[in-house]
Amino acid sequence: MLDPANFDLRRELAYLHLQMNARDEAEKEFARVVEIAPEDWLSLAQLGFLELSRGDSERAIPRLQKVLASGDDALTDRVRTALHMPQVLHRRSEEPRSDVSNQARALAEASLEKGYLQDALKYLQVAHENDPLDFHVMLKLGWTYNILHNDADAVRWFDLARRSPDPKTAAEASRAYHNLEPEFQKIRTTVWVFPTFSTRWHDVFAYAQVKAELRLPHWFLHPYVSARFIGDTQGAVNVATLGPQYLSERSVILGAGVATATWNGATGWFEAGESLRYAPTQQDPGRLVPDYRGGVSFAKGFGQLLASGRHGLFAETNDDGLYVSRFGKDTLLYSQNRAGYTLRSVEGFRGLHTQLYWNINATADAIGQYWANYAETGPGLRFRFEAMPSLLFSVNALRGAYFINQGNPRGPNFNDVRVGIWYAFTK
Repeated sequence: MLDPANFDLRRELAYLHLQMNARDEAEKEFARVVEIAPEDWLSLAQLGFLELSRGDSERAIPRLQKVLASGDDALTDRVRTALHMPQVLHRRSEEPRSDVSNQARALAEASLEKGYLQDALKYLQVAHENDPLDFHVMLKLGWTYNILHNDADAVRWFDLARRSPDPKTAAEASRAYHNLEPEFQKIRTTVWVFPTFSTRWHDVFAYAQVKAELRLPHWFLHPYVSARFIGDTQGAVNVATLGPQYLSERSVILGAGVATATWNGATGWFEAGESLRYAPTQQDPGRLVPDYRGGVSFAKGFGQLLASGRHGLFAETNDDGLYVSRFGKDTLLYSQNRAGYTLRSVEGFRGLHTQLYWNINATADAIGQYWANYAETGPGLRFRFEAMPSLLFSVNALRGAYFINQGNPRGPNFNDVRVGIWYAFTK
């Protein structure tokens, strides 16, 4: 127990909570200090700043006005800034930052360039403390926390940065905020669409999904309902001795399932549903087919990924183990891997972000079907525009080989150029 009269020690504890990013605990300690020592202007001002940052202006403004009336010159400028933020935004944004803020910001930029994220975070926090209205620093804090997978703090900084008087900073922060904010909603709806053209099949394939997921605090499992579309434009190709061979499921799959919370990039899931075939075949005339699926997905990225302000080497892996009842109760394994270089963004061309990389992909299954056992490799290109953050374009030129050729009517090797457009959003 702390001595109730020792408000100096309580103030130090409050600042320790701030350093540990425990803002709620810090606010409670500052409130206790103010109760014990109402004229501790530093603690009163800090309590007001914390209340103001979470939108409680009814409590914050009277406290900050008391600090102004105290005549403490060291706090007056910061308090006036907080009390009159809307009126001073443009004026303050034009004023020079303090030397400490400039130095900290420069060190943060250098640390981000080299990938030293924890160092960058420390320097950005120092820069923010010395210039609380530097919205560019707030934006960088948001991105840094996001890259460190601390989205709870990232979304808070993006929320602050989107109030910037600079339209570009505000727009970037607003997009990031709206992308992350659904993560903290009880019902999260995700939509994605992925049309792809393949020269190997001379066909356009379309994949799409709508999923509504219940995400309750501290729940490891998230129930969901989903609707998935899988189809193509050509339908089938004729293969000698085998007749027409269909290239996709050509179905709408309605399902209900449960998914685990993501842990270190891994997610488990299982669902049961019905596959509604919009184009039944002679070999499989049923329109309604029971569909049971489940598996584990793993995704991890390293280095300078395709995000604002990033450039340099990167690597990514996406790995899936999938059980599908419809394909003879088969289990399939997919591994897609990319490594390459993220180029600097081209600000004058709608904020173009580009990656050049090399693909190494492999697929295998438990039954040993030829079409599910192959490897492929080749160069690729991905790009997106800052003005259209939900769209991602990709072009991949691949050379592949089948591991199993028994029953394979197409030869052991193949070439393929795939052009795809990924569109996704979350609400």
